[in-house]
Amino acid sequence: MALCSGCSKTEIQPTGSVTFTHASTHLFSQLTPTEVDIVIWMSRGFTDPDEVAGTLFRSPNTIRTHLTNIFAKLDVPSRTAAAAYARDHDLI
Repeated sequence: MALCSGCSKTEIQPTGSVTFTHASTHLFSQLTPTEVDIVIWMSRGFTDPDEVAGTLFRSPNTIRTHLTNIFAKLDVPSRTAAAAYARDHDLI
């Protein structure tokens, strides 16, 4: 599934970050690279902020702050919903 008519995944960075073409029309363009990494790791089953924090070498509280921002930017209520949104929009 394409992200939108003019948007596609173009490059996956070693950290798991995804670079999009024409990303300005996309909600994912509002996410920071760290937020994208967090969504990707959550989608891989790392749903606990402590697990994600250890993987990304960040504080669990920092991950929780990023999660709050992700929920607002994607307009989703939970980690599960954010992961499902990413899957449904071909981020993962």
